Amino acid sequence: MSECHDLSDLVLPLLDRVREPADLRQLPESDLTQLAAELRAET
Repeated sequence: MSECHDLSDLVLPLLDRVREPADLRQLPESDLTQLAAELRAET
């Protein structure tokens, strides 16, 4: 049997999911390195 997965987590980078400070606070600490890399790539 296959599991249902939320495709938005697979398709969208972390940066696209952060719209306000509350979104950032909800990210697990393990995702912060990836988010920092995405921020660096965008600037």
